[in-house]
Amino acid sequence: NTGRNLLIIGDSYSPPLLEALASHFDNTYIRYVDNNFEMPEYKYEDLISEYGITDVLLLQISSRVYCDYFDDSLLNLY
Repeated sequence: NTGRNLLIIGDSYSPPLLEALASHFDNTYIRYVDNNFEMPEYKYEDLISEYGITDVLLLQISSRVYCDYFDDSLLNLY
């Protein structure tokens, strides 16, 4: 009982770390960055408020998603 709730915003490479991180919090919620392309109206503020999130972790192992989000990815050249 830590009194802390974690929101992890991660990419597809983050699952191997999730269980280890989650074990240090009362509740852990996971949202994948790619999901926001499918649901752009989704607001993290609503999730934080609804579930009493105390900590947020951006677990981005691949910079591809950030670059895609800002339309600056070299992968988009083709």
